[in-house]
Amino acid sequence: LVRQPKWGHLKDLHSAIKLYEAPLLLGTPTYSSLGQFQE
Repeated sequence: LVRQPKWGHLKDLHSAIKLYEAPLLLGTPTYSSLGQFQE
């Protein structure tokens, strides 16, 4: 086991968010129907 602070696992999450920040915020939203009985 790697000894890390309580928030050590958030470092990877932060990196992933920063990597996909522009496509998520600046991309064009699209909507897809999942079927008649799906929300």
